Amino acid sequence: MRDVSVKSVAVLPFFNRANNEEEDYFGAGLADEIINSLSQVPGLTVISRNSSMGFRNSDLTISEIGEELNANSILEGTFKRVDKMVHVRCKLYDVSTGSSIWSGTFMESFINFNSSQDSLSGQIVESLREHYGHFDFESLFLKKITRSEEAYEYYLKGKYHSNRWTKEDYELAITNFERAIQIDPELAQAYFELQHCYGFLWTRGWIARDKALERIKYVTVKGMSLGPTIPEAYLSMAQVELWSKWEFEDAVKKLVEGVEQYPAFVELQNTLVVAYIIIGETEKAMTHANICLALDPKNHVHYYNKARVHFAMGEFRKAIEEHERSMNMQPNFKMGFFNLFEVHLALGDQEAFDDFCQKNQFQPHIEVMKYIFKLKYASKEEKMQLEEVASSGLDGESVLLSTYKVMLQGNESLAISMLEQGVKSRFSQFSFIKKNSNFYSLKKNKAYANLIDEVFNVKIEAAPAKEKSATAVKSKRLLSDEDSNKFIEKLEKYYKEDKCFLNAALSLKDVSEIIGLHPNKLSWLVNEKYKMNFNEFTNHYRLKAFKENALKESNSHLTLLAIAYESGFSSKTSFNSFFKKVEECSPSKWLKSQN
Repeated sequence: MRDVSVKSVAVLPFFNRANNEEEDYFGAGLADEIINSLSQVPGLTVISRNSSMGFRNSDLTISEIGEELNANSILEGTFKRVDKMVHVRCKLYDVSTGSSIWSGTFMESFINFNSSQDSLSGQIVESLREHYGHFDFESLFLKKITRSEEAYEYYLKGKYHSNRWTKEDYELAITNFERAIQIDPELAQAYFELQHCYGFLWTRGWIARDKALERIKYVTVKGMSLGPTIPEAYLSMAQVELWSKWEFEDAVKKLVEGVEQYPAFVELQNTLVVAYIIIGETEKAMTHANICLALDPKNHVHYYNKARVHFAMGEFRKAIEEHERSMNMQPNFKMGFFNLFEVHLALGDQEAFDDFCQKNQFQPHIEVMKYIFKLKYASKEEKMQLEEVASSGLDGESVLLSTYKVMLQGNESLAISMLEQGVKSRFSQFSFIKKNSNFYSLKKNKAYANLIDEVFNVKIEAAPAKEKSATAVKSKRLLSDEDSNKFIEKLEKYYKEDKCFLNAALSLKDVSEIIGLHPNKLSWLVNEKYKMNFNEFTNHYRLKAFKENALKESNSHLTLLAIAYESGFSSKTSFNSFFKKVEECSPSKWLKSQN
């Protein structure tokens, strides 16, 4: 269920009014840049693009999308490119009512669109804090990633393809990113995107290891020299420590540092979950797994990682539930399938395992998995009747299955030797063995204990504070008591005497200009003094005016909606919603009670 107490927004992909599929990448890129900009605002939860992009061209209503994404506001828009100009229209919706609370139109040259995106994002935040409460925010500014129109276009095309997760799209992404850095060799983000693309292709066997590593090394070093403090840089450095070096302490420290700087960058949060699982810090892992799901609720990877946390905690049935959520989103998710087998192996529920096998009968290794399960749970007599199923392959999953096999056959020393070899080979599947209960029978073995102690037992002194969300912030005082009282007097005079609230289009910015107080400080003052947001504050005056006008005999010929409009409400939806929220009944019922 949607958490209405959280100030949250989801940005949907912008629709191409030209109906030209070749330019769809720009709509996705535009949404990405707005997400990045809004993510700078302390106290605002911005849903990750991985989740919001799944609602491209959706038939669901705004309210239904908001419930799916656990967002209280939705931004959607359209764009059209004509020559070198971009025309953008967008609307911000309140999920609870489905009504628009802000709209904007922008026309700008393509290469200058970064500046317009900052302006657009700023207006969105202004509207959000009018309706949902104070954000400590004065302005938004994102440094242009490039001054080259052509490089920027290739970069956006590369991002569009890399987010589609197919071999062909990753190859197209590499082509576009490589072209972008040929045009602008200082485009730091493109180098880190290339690192991700080459790494993805290599780990799935779609590109030669030596070729991939050579290119990864170059683009990583180059990217770090150009953008050492951008979020992609923190992620890149942490992944090198985590997967290439297995220096888990250094990886966690780098990830913690990155998360503190960029709490809404979900890839950092997600990688920190994995790192904490590896070293056995399961409570911390769960904290960040939940943050990932708050930021990116429709991404199967986060449910998979939460399942891994439950598995590491020994909560096997909860792990199965999360795995099933993940695999319902992405049925062919190979890593999820493999760990789900490990969970069933630890649980030992024959009926549940049979169901797992039935659902995955065509998956690789399934016959080996059945054999391993029987080895663990069959009786002595049944084990003697078992016909061994050979496991083939030199990849991490095949080697780990072989390790399970020899351990359950009773060859403990060979099993430990294979574990040591898996660790030495840096197979990612072997990085999780510390909290894998399937190996707990080896705990008394000195060689196994030494392996765990030498590789996985690290001490992390600096850990991030637990928080309810990635954007939790403590409000700071922006005005002295003396100044607060002075501006409260001005504010109430403007509302009571000038009756500014009768203007249906009244905004926080309008009022701030009249009383001479910056919008950020005015937002804070209203929130601090009256314990409500600007929109609620204004609507309380409108509601009072409505009640007075509705009871006047001279207005008996008017409809209640007409009186509401005369009192400053801008729409039937906003009037009815606010009235019911305050009075807990409809306007007509209230009027009858007065008569």
